Amino acid sequence: MSNNQVIKKKYIIKPGIIVCDNINMDKNFRTSKDSPFKDGYDFFAQRNLISPEMRELNDLALTDPFYPIWHDYKNHEKALETFIKNMPKKGRGRPITSVDFEKIEIFPNEDRIFQQIGKLHNDDVESMYIHTPHALRMWQGQLRKGVKDRTGFTGVIVAIRYMRNIMNLSKADNPYADWALVAIEQRIQRTKLLLNSKQEQVDEIFEKKKKMGINMSKMSVDEPLAIELDFNHPYGHLLVDLLAQYDNLIRSVQSLKIKATITNTEAEKLVGFASHKVRSITEMINMEWRKLDAITQVSRKVLIVDPTNEVIELFKLLTESFGPIPSDILLFKKMSDFCTILPLYNEQNLKVMEQNALSLGLITSENKEYVDTNMED
Repeated sequence: MSNNQVIKKKYIIKPGIIVCDNINMDKNFRTSKDSPFKDGYDFFAQRNLISPEMRELNDLALTDPFYPIWHDYKNHEKALETFIKNMPKKGRGRPITSVDFEKIEIFPNEDRIFQQIGKLHNDDVESMYIHTPHALRMWQGQLRKGVKDRTGFTGVIVAIRYMRNIMNLSKADNPYADWALVAIEQRIQRTKLLLNSKQEQVDEIFEKKKKMGINMSKMSVDEPLAIELDFNHPYGHLLVDLLAQYDNLIRSVQSLKIKATITNTEAEKLVGFASHKVRSITEMINMEWRKLDAITQVSRKVLIVDPTNEVIELFKLLTESFGPIPSDILLFKKMSDFCTILPLYNEQNLKVMEQNALSLGLITSENKEYVDTNMED
């Protein structure tokens, strides 16, 4: 493909390490902070100013208007080639005898090599298909008519947005966001298992019919509703997978009801069970985000130094609102399965953090491991 990058030989050379002895004739040459040359000479930018034919010349008339640029380039080219040839070889690698500047790249450090790859993205628009009004309502949610209205609930589409916010807080080192992610992940996984168990029970009924000689199919709509999935974070996909599982179960139950294989009461019970389980997750996400939205400034870093009176008061309020945080959450022993968090603290930092957290009552010696006490069967 024409858009693919050509893989070139890569060299890591620290900035400013190569000295070019000859004096530059062109005082306006381009510079770069990542240049391997002491004078900051931007080798590849200056190289592009000269034609390929001129680069190959070993001599050029002093009267040529490009002579200053060519002269400086050739001097830096020779210095760079000499440096690369003298670089220590790795392992049993062969000594470098020639350098093709068309086929090399120079980086100031190893991290910069990987930054050029870019981020993964979707080439096509992703979507999911919904077959039942129940799943569509679950996607959209339902507005509450008042504080005491129990018919309103948070839709999956809103829960996906809240999960992105919680994930961003977790990446910003907020331990309460980490705690929320772990709890939500476990609730989702448990609910998927429960829905799968119900689906297996329903599928068994279809199989029994087949053994009786009745090939009964699961009903579907001619044109299912396509919903564009305009997000790119793992929790959005977790929730969409759950919604698809829910939609499939409802289709199965409705098919059995319409074909008089189960009673209306049995169907309503199954639909109610599944709907309650999915709504409980979106409502949990809604409540978690509302609590976290008030403490977006909280970070573990204040616990690796002597706590100020302001910090002491803050965590006192947090403990009253959230209760003691499990120490395995605070100290990164229990982490999210889907949110990647880069380590920010060394072992000594974590020891100080634990001591300060204990003295503040933020954690307790008995409250070490995370347990989902809100899990429902």
